[in-house]
Amino acid sequence: MTVWEDLMNCVCQNAAQGPGVQEVLDSVERQTVCTDTACFEDDASAFGLTGGASAGPSNQNMFYMFMTFMMLVAFVLRMQRPTAQLTSSKPGSSSSHANEPPPPPEVD
Repeated sequence: MTVWEDLMNCVCQNAAQGPGVQEVLDSVERQTVCTDTACFEDDASAFGLTGGASAGPSNQNMFYMFMTFMMLVAFVLRMQRPTAQLTSSKPGSSSSHANEPPPPPEVD
């Protein structure tokens, strides 16, 4: 017998004992979490989960909370600033002295 015949004989004898291709694929599918780019062994490694619901906030969560707080502070400070007058215009225009009495006539 040649090497190929021995190999085929071994494969044919052991094929009935081992799982089929579909069983292997089903087992791998049950044991892994696949995303669009790669497969991982569990949810934690696939999605970057570090702990359960009882775990403390992560640095990313703290960053977003801090930035939200800073935006709230900026909004409150902006709302407390005095509003600009709507009648203000360029200096020297007629609207800047419209409510003043006219100057007295000049005497020569």
